[in-house]
Amino acid sequence: MALAESDVDGMVQAVMGLEEELWAWRADTLQSDEMDRGRAALRSMISELGRLSEIGVRDPSELLRPYVELALSLRENAREQRRFEEADIVRERLEALGLAVHDTPEGARWEIAPAEGPTEVG
Repeated sequence: MALAESDVDGMVQAVMGLEEELWAWRADTLQSDEMDRGRAALRSMISELGRLSEIGVRDPSELLRPYVELALSLRENAREQRRFEEADIVRERLEALGLAVHDTPEGARWEIAPAEGPTEVG
């Protein structure tokens, strides 16, 4: 349920709850596969949390790059065809999304402008 709702706190609580149950079962002298199944479930939950954390710590520019580069190529095409109003609209929309576009002799460069200052990425 927590995974389906992207509830990271809920996922962590579920992992910790299962770990507590496994700890409580450690003294159980009855032979069964419950401990093995519990450990397998715990490992699966931890793996899923690890996968989700990779997504969460990715550089946003990696996710944005294909879309921004597509928009910049459309802008460049409009500029080449002297449709400057369209090119300006593309630039303005990118800026409205928190990106800055810099025209250089090598082509357009872009950056995400965080609160503490811009970081050039493209």
